[in-house]
Amino acid sequence: MIYGKDLETEEGMKILNLYADAMYSLFNKNIHIDVDNYDSPILQDIVAGSNLVVVQDTTDNREYFRPSIYLPDDQVFEMQDNMGIEIDMVVSSVSTPGDGKMYITMDGNFNRSYSTDEYAVFRRHGTYFYDSRVDNVEYGMVQKGSAYIRAARLNWFGKKVQEYQFPQKSQRVDYFTEIETSSASSSSSSSSSSSA
Repeated sequence: MIYGKDLETEEGMKILNLYADAMYSLFNKNIHIDVDNYDSPILQDIVAGSNLVVVQDTTDNREYFRPSIYLPDDQVFEMQDNMGIEIDMVVSSVSTPGDGKMYITMDGNFNRSYSTDEYAVFRRHGTYFYDSRVDNVEYGMVQKGSAYIRAARLNWFGKKVQEYQFPQKSQRVDYFTEIETSSASSSSSSSSSSSA
């Protein structure tokens, strides 16, 4: 909602509507893809080759850190610190013995070590928002409870998917083949023809 002061006059409403238009343009120029992740700091260092993660036993951690078989997408976990990251990991089991800690066993070993000194966190992917934008602007009178007030309303539109099931999945290509430019290819062909 965009509210204004002293809007009894027509000039006041014009100013309010200009503010609404400005906010509309600002939002549409600065909208970004949003990923609602959840993470928790690890409580003890992880050594490369191990498969155990220890985090605090909290209500939120119990909700988000579950064995992957209970999730829509099994590969939604990752480990990260200031030195590196490993993604697309699977949780095989979770144990909460009552000592204030959660013991999470991964389906596979970590390729590198992670340190609490480097602020390592264990993370679960969340909801992925895309194609998000201001859909329209309504000008004039807006109901707020039982009262009608002068304001403008910006309506937001967006799509979301769960657990990183992106609408357009990447091929995860991490290498590139160099393509010769047209000038390079023409010069090489001319040099080869002249030598022939």
